[in-house]
Amino acid sequence: MTLEFRHRSKRVPRDLFSSGEVRIRVGNKTQRDCLKSLTKIDHWDTLYAIKRGYRTVDGIVALIKTHGFDHYQDALRQLVTGPTLGAAVEEYLEHKPLGDGTRVVYRHHLRRLLKLVGPLTPLLDLGSDQINMHVAAMERRGLAAGTRHKWMVAGSSMWTWHMQRDLAAARREKRRPLFGHHPFREAEAVPTPPTRHRFLSWEEYLHLLDVVDEPLRAIYATGVWAALRPGELISLPPEHVLLPRVIRIAPFGTWTPKGWPKHTGSVGDVPIHRRHLLPLLEEYAATKAGSETFFVNPRTGNRWRYRAWLGQVERDVTKAGLEFGRGGPRGILPHTLRHTVPSWMAQGDVQLMKIAQFLRDTVRTTERHYAHLLPSDLDETIQGMR
Repeated sequence: MTLEFRHRSKRVPRDLFSSGEVRIRVGNKTQRDCLKSLTKIDHWDTLYAIKRGYRTVDGIVALIKTHGFDHYQDALRQLVTGPTLGAAVEEYLEHKPLGDGTRVVYRHHLRRLLKLVGPLTPLLDLGSDQINMHVAAMERRGLAAGTRHKWMVAGSSMWTWHMQRDLAAARREKRRPLFGHHPFREAEAVPTPPTRHRFLSWEEYLHLLDVVDEPLRAIYATGVWAALRPGELISLPPEHVLLPRVIRIAPFGTWTPKGWPKHTGSVGDVPIHRRHLLPLLEEYAATKAGSETFFVNPRTGNRWRYRAWLGQVERDVTKAGLEFGRGGPRGILPHTLRHTVPSWMAQGDVQLMKIAQFLRDTVRTTERHYAHLLPSDLDETIQGMR
């Protein structure tokens, strides 16, 4: 199959069959039949725009071979304007090698991006001003800085992946890249997650257990001493509580953004503290454990929902005379329970690698969140060296 351009104008010649402006040959198909198929769609301007630098002739030929004459218009137009945001997100989630948990979280945040911008918006029309506007809107709605940051990370990862693929294709096909900017990196309102998390002191922990109702002491103690994420805590299956030794964190059922391990590295066994946690778990397992999830809502008798658990924590924290929420460095949230024991371990000079293993997280993340709690004894350490 060959295709030639002999005219630089966007206007379609009156007599396409004899003007010689475009010559197309496909196997045994005559030039007249090919032109009849092409002229069914009056978008020669797209074809000429691609010829001017967005796509080589060989690329157009390969595209027509792949898509056929009936569908070539949309395929060629996409090469000029880029894919739509919806198509770009689906392609990224399908072909980008991600962990199962990361893929679920990214899909959750990218769907939020589609809802804000619209799936039919051309990907290349997305600008940094739109990103700033949507980040500000999420902040007004009260979304945490960490959530806004993850939204930015998911969008930036998707954009970078498409940019790299387009750059490789442009070099291969000797054309100009379609991506000339990175709106997520150019955005001014880039939220940064907090690196110093709030955690309970020993006195605050004991006081919180004193004021909560007796059926809830086990779930609070498990959140603290097993350092479970809120979703892992309220979705913990009964068969994963292996008394008296470990609590097993493993995926089950359908993956959702909340209620499952964050990534494959977070799957593992958490040791049960024999003095502070085991008695509460044994008592709870004997009388109150549910059949679907180990911890159940005492008001309904069913599994906890995250919003219900969030409201329960707010009531108990307020009852204990502590501050709830994100409105300051002293605010307590369900995730604060997870940060408590690792913070105590760091203050006790436990190695960061052991803390990361206990949290089922990376050493790099553990260092960012807890290294500032380590004792400042570098001078004493260096002076003791021989």
